[in-house]
Amino acid sequence: LLRMLASRPLKAQPGNGGQAGPVVREAAPGASRPLPVIHETGAAGGEREAAEVAIPADCLGALVLGDGEQIFPIRGEICLIGRYDPVTGTRPEIDLTPFDTNRSVSRRHARVTASGAKQFISEEVGALNGTFPNGRRLSPGKAEPFQAGDTLALGMVLLKLQKR
Repeated sequence: LLRMLASRPLKAQPGNGGQAGPVVREAAPGASRPLPVIHETGAAGGEREAAEVAIPADCLGALVLGDGEQIFPIRGEICLIGRYDPVTGTRPEIDLTPFDTNRSVSRRHARVTASGAKQFISEEVGALNGTFPNGRRLSPGKAEPFQAGDTLALGMVLLKLQKR
């Protein structure tokens, strides 16, 4: 699955006025919910392709789930990725709870940090099922450079980084 996603380039396909391509719905400013992408069937046999999506101006980039089913904007210099914690009420900036039915993602699984124009990914201490940028396992606490087009597997959830 990692190889398949990594080998498919993202293509810009504006979705407006009934044309084939993704339609991006904007969330209200400051909303904690990710921006959904709705796919329409294309003229080429109804096949879906991972499409480049519009990233809001206040974001450094976005993590894209699968073929673009869900977009998770990256806002700010530190962005925690994980699942909602019902005990503490803590919700990470990128909440994978609805997409991780097997609970393979830890509540505090990984974090994206920005330093200038560069972004880094690191695994949080205690993440059980691993963090795999481009198929390589990270050591907990060690930040690795993270670039546009890189894939990120967290447990059984596969994401791809897209930058502005």
